[in-house]
Amino acid sequence: MKVRTKKFISIASICAAILIAIIVFNYNSFEQAKSTCIENDGAPIVEKDFLAINWSVACGMK
Repeated sequence: MKVRTKKFISIASICAAILIAIIVFNYNSFEQAKSTCIENDGAPIVEKDFLAINWSVACGMK
């Protein structure tokens, strides 16, 4: 393998790992917001897009 190819694969792998970490942390925040609403005797009103990248949680009364 050429040095250039190895460098490209390394950079692509790091970028993919960072993207996956961002998606996982974002999804965990989404789940935490829903859980907090339920714990406070609310009914979560959820709006989300694919992979929960763009999401909104409103806490309504039961």
